[in-house]
Amino acid sequence: MTPQDTSSKPGLPHPRVAPPPDFVFQIEATFTDVVVIGAVAEGLRIDAHYNGNVIAGPLAGGMVRGVDYLLIRSDGVSVLDVRETITTPAGHPIGVRAQGYGSVRPVPPGGAEVVPSQAAQFAWPDAPSPLLGVAVCQTTDPEFLWMNAAMLVFSGTANLGTSKLQAVARVLTREIVLSAPEKQDR
Repeated sequence: MTPQDTSSKPGLPHPRVAPPPDFVFQIEATFTDVVVIGAVAEGLRIDAHYNGNVIAGPLAGGMVRGVDYLLIRSDGVSVLDVRETITTPAGHPIGVRAQGYGSVRPVPPGGAEVVPSQAAQFAWPDAPSPLLGVAVCQTTDPEFLWMNAAMLVFSGTANLGTSKLQAVARVLTREIVLSAPEKQDR
């Protein structure tokens, strides 16, 4: 039995893909709709929708839109659960799923249990919250097939008070991973 040449099969990605860069993208976005789901057992649940642009990296000139199914715990830690689509400058979509943590500072008086209703007049504080996490991507764009096998790490800030979001993503490499402490002889 001989191995089959998958490069000629329709619908399959070409086996030779470009190597991943270290720096993948930087986005700047605006929160367009913040839907307060309400108090759940774990904290305050919010859907934070956003739109913006890719301003740097191989995807520069592209657009981004997404939603963070955010959970703000009573200790001020926010749990990120993001689905977004990046549209390349050529018009090809890249699906992104990101997870991570943020820190809401300052914690609202009374903690995250103080939940504004949808009808209530509520002003989010003008306080940038740091974000950190990992992301995986899916695309059929031949130029960015390497993203299907890469794990990205991202950092940034979100500020619901100013409706601004910014993030930078890099490919996870050995240099980024913290090494395990060496075992010490006892």
